[in-house]
Amino acid sequence: MVDSVKNLTQVISQLRSRSHLSILSNWQRQDQYGEWKTLLTVNSKQNKPILSFLPREENIYIKQVWQVPAMYVGLPTLGTTIRLNLIWWADICEVWVNGEKVQEGDLFDQKCRLLLAKNAKANQEFILEIKLNSTKHDIGALQLSEIVFEYPHQPCDPDKFATELEILQTYIPIFVKHQIDLLPLETATDCLISLFSKSESIYSDNFLAQLAAIRESLLQYSDFLKQRQIYILGNSHIDVAWLWAIAETKNAMQRTFMSALNLQNNYPELIFNQSTAVSYQWMEQEYPELFSRIQSAVAEGKWELIGGMWVEPDGNLPSGEALIRQILYGQQYFRSQFQKEVKIAWLPDTFGFHWQMPQILLKSGFEAFVTQKLLWNDRNKFPHQIFWWEGVDGSRIFTYFSNELGQGLEPIAITKYLATQEAKHHISETVWLYGVGDHGGGPTADMLDLGREWIDSPLFFKMQPSTLENFLLNLKGKLPADLPVWRDELYLEFHRGTFTTKADQKHQNRQMEVLLGNAEKWSAIAYLTSQIPYPQANLETAWQGLLLNQFHDILPGTSIPEVFTDADRTWAEVREICDRILDPVNASYQQTSCLQAWNFLNWQRSQLVRLTDNSLYWLENIPSFGFAELETVAIRETNQPLSITSENDKFYLENIYLRVEIDAKTGVISQIFDKRSQKNILQSPSELQFFEDKGQYWDAWNIDPNYETKQLESASLSSIKILDNSSLSVSIQVIQKFHNSTFIQEIQLTAFEQFITINSFVDWQEEHTLVKVNFPVNWQASYATYEIPMGTIQRSTLGETPEDQAKWEVPAQYWADISSGHDALGLAVINDSKYGYDAKPDCLRLSLLRSPNWPSPNSDRGLHQFTYRLVPHQGDWRKANIVQLAQELNNPVILKHSSIQGNYRSFINISAPNIILSAFKRSQDQSGWIIRLYESHGQSAETNIEISSQLLQISNVWECDLMERKNNLISLVNNKNRYFKAIFLPYEIKTFLVL
Repeated sequence: MVDSVKNLTQVISQLRSRSHLSILSNWQRQDQYGEWKTLLTVNSKQNKPILSFLPREENIYIKQVWQVPAMYVGLPTLGTTIRLNLIWWADICEVWVNGEKVQEGDLFDQKCRLLLAKNAKANQEFILEIKLNSTKHDIGALQLSEIVFEYPHQPCDPDKFATELEILQTYIPIFVKHQIDLLPLETATDCLISLFSKSESIYSDNFLAQLAAIRESLLQYSDFLKQRQIYILGNSHIDVAWLWAIAETKNAMQRTFMSALNLQNNYPELIFNQSTAVSYQWMEQEYPELFSRIQSAVAEGKWELIGGMWVEPDGNLPSGEALIRQILYGQQYFRSQFQKEVKIAWLPDTFGFHWQMPQILLKSGFEAFVTQKLLWNDRNKFPHQIFWWEGVDGSRIFTYFSNELGQGLEPIAITKYLATQEAKHHISETVWLYGVGDHGGGPTADMLDLGREWIDSPLFFKMQPSTLENFLLNLKGKLPADLPVWRDELYLEFHRGTFTTKADQKHQNRQMEVLLGNAEKWSAIAYLTSQIPYPQANLETAWQGLLLNQFHDILPGTSIPEVFTDADRTWAEVREICDRILDPVNASYQQTSCLQAWNFLNWQRSQLVRLTDNSLYWLENIPSFGFAELETVAIRETNQPLSITSENDKFYLENIYLRVEIDAKTGVISQIFDKRSQKNILQSPSELQFFEDKGQYWDAWNIDPNYETKQLESASLSSIKILDNSSLSVSIQVIQKFHNSTFIQEIQLTAFEQFITINSFVDWQEEHTLVKVNFPVNWQASYATYEIPMGTIQRSTLGETPEDQAKWEVPAQYWADISSGHDALGLAVINDSKYGYDAKPDCLRLSLLRSPNWPSPNSDRGLHQFTYRLVPHQGDWRKANIVQLAQELNNPVILKHSSIQGNYRSFINISAPNIILSAFKRSQDQSGWIIRLYESHGQSAETNIEISSQLLQISNVWECDLMERKNNLISLVNNKNRYFKAIFLPYEIKTFLVL
């Protein structure tokens, strides 16, 4: 079989050479003296000839005059169809033929198949011109420039026959599995080799007739191929923002949507598929006539709504509640404007997916999930195309990897995709998405013409249009029993820098997720206790702004500066709405009388607060989901042991739990002594580590895989001094310099808390540098635990498998933990705005900042502020209440005045400590109140959920799905206390509608 494949490859190449003529080396360009000079080709990184232009070079103009030869490789060209195939790499490209512009393109719409002549005549002349601008981050290039001769008027077209042979060649392994006789294919190959070896045959008048006869002998494979089914679906992946701002996106959407609708007039087989609720809202607002046409096309089944989300968000950085709102607001829009609910979750371009996603998707009503991004893995090929994805809680969603975006209807690409799928899963039908994407474009007439041509080929599969929903739900109903199950996150082995790039966007995201959640909770409390109108419209506007900024090229930090200017404006609008709702204490307010300390978390807590006059208070036992008057819970002084001392070039911060040693010569934390276990936590100092981080094409996306071999020098100490020395708090200020950057760190220990707080203020001015902070621990751990949205995940520190080795930089939400065993020592690192980590058996590291230059020049340069805490503990992270401590850092007590009277009130009490309140809000239909909870420890729990009668008189409680649809009525425990019970499975999310 190996020889057959090899010989077939030679035959295919011979056939193609009869139809394909490269004209790449014929292009000319004027030199500085105005003379036209032929351009020289160079070899690309893939060792293929290209024409290359300098980065950022603009107004490149090249041309050539091409004349149809009477004969080409022994075949007459009279009557042929002649096409010009081009592929470019340019920001802008225009193609002109005989003075008429026939094609426009860019980096994303980067190839074309242009019809030059349908009935060619010898010596027919074409003036070909190309105008282009190089990319700003890379060279410009013309990668392909060739003439293709087609022979539709002859008994056999050599190029089409070559494609049919390549289809058969690709399917040889499938033929073998099904015991299909290969002898006819081998015989045909031998005949073709013999034919090409005889010059008199090649140049004879009946050469194409001989090809037709050989092709006829292969038609016996037709029945087998026609048992395979391709469902074709038009699509255009349109990034909400990326290398263009939102204003340009709206224009691209308008052009793309109009093009798709117009094409449907001439190509009724075109079904178009489009995601992203906000894109439809933009059309509704700015192009109402177009929007009305889209509504009609949806009603007629010619346009498929997909995805069901507000935008296509990042899959690791947003909170679990934010993902739920993406779906809630997306589906709400689709129901209201199209009377449709989307069944297929669609995130084709998102950079990996957290392990809680299956449960969220299923409880939102989705029946399948589609992506293709893991095809981009840089180390390990993902083993499946069709599988069950099992989430951290055990939920399973049917998952399908589509073909890569931006494809046409090229039969070889389709064949390879289906053959791979069939070899893996024995499933002989697939959906094929076609259409120009990223910057819009969608299907083209040429794509559809090519599709029509190949539908008629007996040596290709059946093709028919379909929606993605119809295909997947039909496929789901007949899946093989042995379909594989994937029990892990869907980790993208690529784009690991997106956990860290554009730290300012990530900081604002974290703040707004918390602030908006609090504003929503306060709005519910204010309405129920004081009849203050519930600001549903304002809250929805704020949520939609936050969700927009969680798009998968905004929050990850991989867009141009103009995008972040828009994003910052949106963050400001979200903050303004929240601030108006929460009405926090005026910054000039200095009095403590009647000031209330509000706790929006569902457990009693204590916290150190600093007022604007710099006075410190320890607030003791603020009630669960409620408030206390400051004077009721405030402590100004304490006798609890707390000290700061200096001796032998060391500073020591010490309370009853910990002793923290800081090196006065370097400013680093040199040791943490845990008094409870009487053990040292660190094996060596915790310090900032700097690495060269460059050389990646995807600059903002990717960390250099070899960055650890390129460690730079350490920061130098500029100053160190005692900052705080009171009975409640002691702290050291450390100022360090690294090249052009300054790090100011305030290392704090309080009298009552069992952790160290490091408040950081950074002026970051480096280029292509990654900075991490390391925590080398005094034990070995085979895994580290990381918080993911509404759950946790354990990842190996040992790198024993190729998949584990690829996870050398991983995402987390509020915290990560490395522990030596169930009852032994551990260290958790919690933070208020960082997402990237790495771990080895004896070290955990937090990524702080990067500094890429593309697509946003000078990305991340400037001022940054962030906080992280080190929490030494005995036992595992559950015993140490790490989930709660991380929530408390990110959602501090709010000091405010309110119309609600009383000195101490708790509105919601949840008895189980591992149950976290994610949302308390008015239901979307305004019929009642939504309480969303999740189990955070991976342990089953039964809990009482008690709602204060001062907040709400309960009549009924329904358990709902995440879209707030009623599932089952919950019994109240008794009429007096009016609380209800709920049983949670590990990591289960539950939503209740309270009436």
